[in-house]
Amino acid sequence: MIDRIIDEILTEMQGRITYEQLKDLEGVLVRKFHGLIVKKECTEIAISDDSWEKVIKRFVATKKVGELCR
Repeated sequence: MIDRIIDEILTEMQGRITYEQLKDLEGVLVRKFHGLIVKKECTEIAISDDSWEKVIKRFVATKKVGELCR
């Protein structure tokens, strides 16, 4: 995972910095990531399937109360 991150950074920096700077950057990244564990975190929002069920139940209850008040 770390190797992939470093490769992506270096690829993105190609053309922006010289070859020598790119090699220096690679060395810095390798040293800074050494001994670290990188784990991808899921930050997606999950919408519960029962949300519509609650809305429908509330709607039905409101209709029943409305009919009783007539």
